[in-house]
Amino acid sequence: MSANDKAATTATATATATATATAKKAAAEKAAAEKAAAQRAANRMVRMPDLVGLKLTIALDVASNAGLTGVTVCRTPDGDIPLWWSNWRVLGQDVTAGRRIRASRTVCLDAMKDSDM
Repeated sequence: MSANDKAATTATATATATATATAKKAAAEKAAAEKAAAQRAANRMVRMPDLVGLKLTIALDVASNAGLTGVTVCRTPDGDIPLWWSNWRVLGQDVTAGRRIRASRTVCLDAMKDSDM
């Protein structure tokens, strides 16, 4: 291999290593920025909407539109698990409507099937 070929090979290897290191650094910076944004979103304060009386599907949409990420059905009369949410209605919520809470806080809903009401 000539001196020119060795120099070209070395230059190519150096350029590849530099590009790889730059790409890894950019990926790490992007991941850190996304993690920080997710943390800020989770710590964001939102106002709890009044979900009582709403169909479960609508209640979950309202909660999501308010920025809440941890709303779930915790209690049903017979311990049933709501499968068809459109057939269920919210009877209660463990956070008072209008209260400011963290967007990531778990909010428990009480729900009942419309046919059982």
